[in-house]
Amino acid sequence: MVENQLNLAVHDSRSSAAESIELTRGLDSQISALGEIAQSEPDPANLKQSIEARVQAIRSSLTDYVETYRRNQTVYETRILDLTTQLQGFQRESDQLRQTLAAEQEKAYRDPLTQLPNRLAYNERARVELLRARRNHSPLTLAVLDLDRFKQINDTYGHQVGDKVLRHSAALCQRRVRATDLIARFGGEEFVVLFPETPLDRAAEVCEELRGQLGQAAFQYQGQRVPVTISVGVSGLVESDTLESLFERADRALYQAKNGGRNKVSVADPGSS
Repeated sequence: MVENQLNLAVHDSRSSAAESIELTRGLDSQISALGEIAQSEPDPANLKQSIEARVQAIRSSLTDYVETYRRNQTVYETRILDLTTQLQGFQRESDQLRQTLAAEQEKAYRDPLTQLPNRLAYNERARVELLRARRNHSPLTLAVLDLDRFKQINDTYGHQVGDKVLRHSAALCQRRVRATDLIARFGGEEFVVLFPETPLDRAAEVCEELRGQLGQAAFQYQGQRVPVTISVGVSGLVESDTLESLFERADRALYQAKNGGRNKVSVADPGSS
């Protein structure tokens, strides 16, 4: 539709130019004829009559041109208005599409249960933070958190209570970390926290605070307290690390905390591989 309107606008512009050229040629012809009459007509009465006829023809041509120009101008303005309306409609549709795509992207990067970033979001952010840490020679620490005996909570109290525990645990952890940190649900009852520009010992302190706060949280089911604890493995970036090796070291530290009795924070040896 817009293409048709643009084609019509181009055609009208060319027609208008052609009409202008034709008018100029006609006026030139009439003026030339006036010069010839003035030189060749000896009778003043005939000369006056001929000149008046030519002037009237010129006036008529100008009147016709002005009238045609006004009509065309109205048509042009109508088409411009139509085009503007259509383009505004396309702009609105484009804006709506962008908003829809942004909302869908937000959904794709967010865990629906806890509303935390999901594993995909973690993977993308972790790559960015690794590059930044390399470039700035700054520390980067990763923690892997796992709710202890979560299957037992589901089996004892039901999956609805288990989901509630996940949501509350996620909210508590998110409140404790900084806005510049990233906490994401990695899968099941496991979470990961990225601590940019944070030394290993400081990140371990934050994880210890998280562990203590979660252990003291008052999770209730039908008036009965539901005990919730976490085990945490923490590792700091070393020069030879990839994202995979950084995560694997934190994951091994997590299993050390689990095997050591749970409800613990275990810090990985930076020299272990």
